[in-house]
Formats: sequence, structure tokens, C-alpha cells
Amino acid sequence: MPLQPGRSRKAVEANIRTEVAAGRPQKQAVAIAYSEARRTAGVAKKAPTPAAARKATKAVPAVPAKRTGTKATPATPAQKATRRLPVRKGR
Repeated sequence: MPLQPGRSRKAVEANIRTEVAAGRPQKQAVAIAYSEARRTAGVAKKAPTPAAARKATKAVPAVPAKRTGTKATPATPAQKATRRLPVRKGR
């Protein structure tokens, strides 16, 4: 018999009862029921509101960077001038 989808307490309890009735040990039935709850938790998600959808699609301006070896360095001279250099101590 298929298990009920969802995370509600009612659904989890019904799934545990179903698995125990099928002959599984109680601990295994609980594990299966919670696994099913996690797996089907996102089934009934709401659609985003129009404002949230617009916010998610807006492009965020990024600072252009060029790659040198394994470090990313600022691309413009103004950014290079404000970049902090490591301080050497003990010399």
C-alpha cells in the first residue's frame, strides 16, 4: 500500500501504522515514515508572489575581477589602490 505524502503528524502516524501492519519492526517503520516525510515535504509549495519573483530575477551588479593564478584580483586601478596588503610582522 502506498504511503501518504506530506510532513504532517497525521501523515507520519498513518505511514507508521501502514508499515507496522505490513510486518516491519517499529523502529524501521518510523525511519521509513520520516524518510517519506522528508522526501515529499516540498510537494505542495506555493508559487512565489510577483514581487518575490521580480526580486529573484534581478541581476546583481558584480565587481569585474581577473584571475591571476589562484587569486582573484580587482580589475580597475581604483580597486587596486584600495586593496589591503598583508602586514608582515617580525622583520
